[in-house]
Amino acid sequence: ITAVAVTYIDPEHWFAGGKPLAEHGTNTFWLDIKVVDGTNTKLELEAYLKAIFEAFGRLLGGVHEESYAFVHEVPAAAYGYGGKTQEFRFISGRLKAA
Repeated sequence: ITAVAVTYIDPEHWFAGGKPLAEHGTNTFWLDIKVVDGTNTKLELEAYLKAIFEAFGRLLGGVHEESYAFVHEVPAAAYGYGGKTQEFRFISGRLKAA
């Protein structure tokens, strides 16, 4: 599942290191990502965060070091779509395979 919402914030209103981003002459981003707990290992999450920073550096150019990607690991019983949790989907899949 991938859903994206983009909000633009004027570089005069985004601060990094006590100064507006406009004074730094760089760009930045904040990502708020949700994944089901246990989907990825710590090493995979580390590689993912590195890839995000590198990709946004290429996309935006001159990305400030204080750019963030926050990955929430949420319980499968508390996350889903279409009225069904990811835990329900997992269990249903296992029962069908049995």
